[in-house]
Amino acid sequence: MAGPALYICDLDGTLLRSDATLSAFAREGLNELIDAGICLTVASARGTAGMRVLLDGVRLQLPVIELNGAFVSDLQSGRHVASNVLFAEDACAALDVILSTGVDPVVSGTAAATESTSEPAPTIRLAGTSRRSGSIAILG
Repeated sequence: MAGPALYICDLDGTLLRSDATLSAFAREGLNELIDAGICLTVASARGTAGMRVLLDGVRLQLPVIELNGAFVSDLQSGRHVASNVLFAEDACAALDVILSTGVDPVVSGTAAATESTSEPAPTIRLAGTSRRSGSIAILG
C-alpha cells in the first residue's frame, strides 16, 4: 500500500487572489486540510520571508519549497533543509552563455558562509554595463 500523498500548492495564480493576498476562505480551508492530517505544503518563486507574511495563520507543518525549488526550507526560521544550487564553475558557465545573448540575467544567490568554514562562499563578479554590475555569491 502506498504511503500518504503529499499535496504541494503554488502561491501566485493558485492560492493567492489577484491582489496577492490569501483569502480567509483559503486560509480556513488549508487549515482544515492540515488538521485532517493531509500532508500539505506550498511552493513558490518567493522566499520564506515573503511567504511567511502571506501564509500567516496557516498551520503548515512541512517545509516549503522556495525560490522555484532552489531551497526546501522551514517556513518560520527560513533554515534550509535541502538545497539545489549550482557549483560556482557551472554558474559561471551559465552566466557566460546568458550574457553572450545580451539578456540581463536574474540570479538568486546566498552570501552565507559555508557550514564548515567561516569563509564566505565564492563570489562571481558580473561584468558589463552598470545594470549588470554587482556581485552574487554562489555556493560551490
